[in-house]
Amino acid sequence: MTHLIYNNVGSHGKKTNPEILFNDRYEALKPVADKIGLPFIKVNSNLDQFYCDHLHFMQTHTARNTSVALLLQKGIGLYLYGSAYAYPEVFIGETDSMAHSDLMALPMLSTESLRALSVGSEYTRAEKTIRVAGVEDSYTSLDVCVGDEVAGNCSKCVKCLRTLLTLDIAGELDKYSAVFDLDVYHQHKDSYCSRILISRAPLEREIALLASKKAFRFPLSSHLGSLVRFCTSGSKYVFRLSKKLLAACRT
Repeated sequence: MTHLIYNNVGSHGKKTNPEILFNDRYEALKPVADKIGLPFIKVNSNLDQFYCDHLHFMQTHTARNTSVALLLQKGIGLYLYGSAYAYPEVFIGETDSMAHSDLMALPMLSTESLRALSVGSEYTRAEKTIRVAGVEDSYTSLDVCVGDEVAGNCSKCVKCLRTLLTLDIAGELDKYSAVFDLDVYHQHKDSYCSRILISRAPLEREIALLASKKAFRFPLSSHLGSLVRFCTSGSKYVFRLSKKLLAACRT
């Protein structure tokens, strides 16, 4: 790896000025890039303005970010794009997240000057998070937030909570007190755990599996919350959840 790229192509929200948020996030990350010793290229773009509202970032992010690599292809040669999903979740079909098809889509976006590849599908997102926790620089620089109001981790959006719960289960949470507000996390933890207990989403099922492997016990309030979620959603898995709840109550 020779260079790092940081793009403004639609991931910095719409509530505040996305360009300001983009610049603030870049400046917060630049010190760790300097420490690593790799050039940190900032690419600002109005690309998001060319997409209609119903074609959101998650549906198009692979093409958006790769367009930056294509712009710079004569100086890059090889573009490595971090995968979102492990191999079992890779497919081509109807979905809200383009990332499911990255393994196939990126080679198709390659040219004679640029080889674009998806990397990291040998790991689940939970496994990646634990590997990152072994990198000391991440304790003061990890930035995962999808909030669109201020730079830094809000500690309560779905991506912050997913990361924090994974770190919590793995016993690595306290290392990240400098970049997350752990009090905010604990205020939202039980509610998010209730979501994890019933979720069918791949990235959240991975967390439930990790919790099982680590013998991590979800709070009783989360089990009760998950029952409410199940009943209000009309899920066909209500019976299975009821058995889990009864087991939790017995312990």
